[in-house]
Amino acid sequence: MAPVLATFVHALPRAFTGVPAAVGTTVEVVLAGEAGGRWVLTRSPRGWELAAGTAAAPRARVALDAETAWRLWTKGIRPDAAQAAVSISGDRALGLPVLDAVAIIG
Repeated sequence: MAPVLATFVHALPRAFTGVPAAVGTTVEVVLAGEAGGRWVLTRSPRGWELAAGTAAAPRARVALDAETAWRLWTKGIRPDAAQAAVSISGDRALGLPVLDAVAIIG
């Protein structure tokens, strides 16, 4: 599952297209569990960029379990249904686009 989720997170920059933020703004995404990991979205002059790792002072941190992440990003559950299993700290509006990512279109 870890390689699948590591692939799915590459849908996140697309989900953030059009989300306004100053250059250098970061959003950390934490997937809990054995197959999970940590990634950082950083606003650059070219748009949102994704990298593995953590952010020193993210403007928003989104934490969810791996099961919720893969179901959410494959349209197995709707964003409103996933919200109970997702924790967003910091700027909630900046973290919400994580719920709109779609990694597989079926």
